[in-house]
Amino acid sequence: MSVLSERPKDCLGCKLISGFGLIGIGVYTMRNARRVSGYHQAVMVALALSFNALGTARLLDYEVFPVKANKTDEK
Repeated sequence: MSVLSERPKDCLGCKLISGFGLIGIGVYTMRNARRVSGYHQAVMVALALSFNALGTARLLDYEVFPVKANKTDEK
């Protein structure tokens, strides 16, 4: 058995709360990016797009940062 097969699966409520939470943070950041100008605005837009992408990936159950199991010799 691998570590990945033994980990607990997330419930639907957990996915919805975390996914929509990240999307909400992205929307909030995008709306506040209009108040600033220059490179600050570019950074805020990039952060907002990242939060939205992570929230969407969470809702679609896509592993953005997959965990690789270490293979060790068992004695």
